[in-house]
Amino acid sequence: MRWHDLRHFYASVCASEGIDIHDVSVWFGHANVSITQSTYVHLFKRSAL
Repeated sequence: MRWHDLRHFYASVCASEGIDIHDVSVWFGHANVSITQSTYVHLFKRSAL
């Protein structure tokens, strides 16, 4: 297991619980939400629309 695998799992859990992608972006330390959306858009389909 790699560090990225754990981050992806956590993003999956957040998406399934309906947590806002903007919050996840902050928690992940991304410079802006577009980075989070481009990486995890398939998980946060509701938020990305």
